[in-house]
Amino acid sequence: MRDLQTILLKNKKGMRAEVLTFGAILHRLTIPCGDGKTRDVVIGFADLEGYRDNPCYMGGAIGPVCSRTANATFVLDGETYHMPQNDGVNNLHGDSERGFHKREWTVREATDERLVLTLEAPHPDLGLPGNRAFTLTYTLTEDMGLRIDWHVTSDRKTFVNPTNHPYFNLDGEEGTTILHHAARFLASSFLPMGEGLVPTGEIRAVKGTPFDFTKETEIGLRIGEEDAQLAAGKGYDHHFVIDDEDGSLRPFATVTSKHAGLSMEVSTTLPGFQFYTGNFFSCPADLSGRVRGAREAFCIETSYPPNVANMPSFPQPVCDEEHPFTSSTVYRFFSSPVR
Repeated sequence: MRDLQTILLKNKKGMRAEVLTFGAILHRLTIPCGDGKTRDVVIGFADLEGYRDNPCYMGGAIGPVCSRTANATFVLDGETYHMPQNDGVNNLHGDSERGFHKREWTVREATDERLVLTLEAPHPDLGLPGNRAFTLTYTLTEDMGLRIDWHVTSDRKTFVNPTNHPYFNLDGEEGTTILHHAARFLASSFLPMGEGLVPTGEIRAVKGTPFDFTKETEIGLRIGEEDAQLAAGKGYDHHFVIDDEDGSLRPFATVTSKHAGLSMEVSTTLPGFQFYTGNFFSCPADLSGRVRGAREAFCIETSYPPNVANMPSFPQPVCDEEHPFTSSTVYRFFSSPVR
């Protein structure tokens, strides 16, 4: 494998992103903040070699299927397919060593504000059918957004559910816990988890539970409550269903750090997102030289639900020769009052 290289994106508003061709990893995302400072709001390794191990899937492009698939098995058109068992008996994020976050992507286009990367996955790579072509595009927008677009084609019917896995701390390099960050989600339901942290298929209302972020709420306010679902994930590690989702690009979440004077609004075309508060986070030193621990970063991973291939009552993310898979997600940043 060649040396790891980064590609710099920048816009006229002072926003900068660094992306590795290895794993299509978002390594840095630097934002001018409301308190006059410029902060890198994603967690990345100080040593690029850390990404070769990367047990946290830090910043990576996740595919071909994200999150957990029960028993690493699914049935498509009557045929059973087997994925790698890399999370007990389940599959998590494709594969620990051969997932898309550990493959070299090809640069198809690179300008100041736009990077287009491609990856080929031949049949039956990682247990899924079809010769598949993945295109991942990073774009810095002039309204302070990082836009991520996926486009997938396949020569036969296949499942596809990619996502991106940046870890955020809006306080930047100096930030520690993210529990004081305040979040608001347009999501009135979530998916409870069962054995192996796999969703059971139930859709549960958030009202009256610690999962209710329909009004702006500090992440740490209820994370320590006695709740079977919080205990299962040791915090938030659950899929939320976006209200009134219709496939258009719409905002569904806002996270704010009043310490930094910075807010992040997230929009997507996808039906839901995994909210993860870094409960098992323990990775090599980051760019500040510090080894971060649990709840010092959070993820908002837009996708179809985990284990969706085994939950036929949910919309299914399949593609074939006539129906490519596409998705768009935007993380947009704006100043907020400093506390």
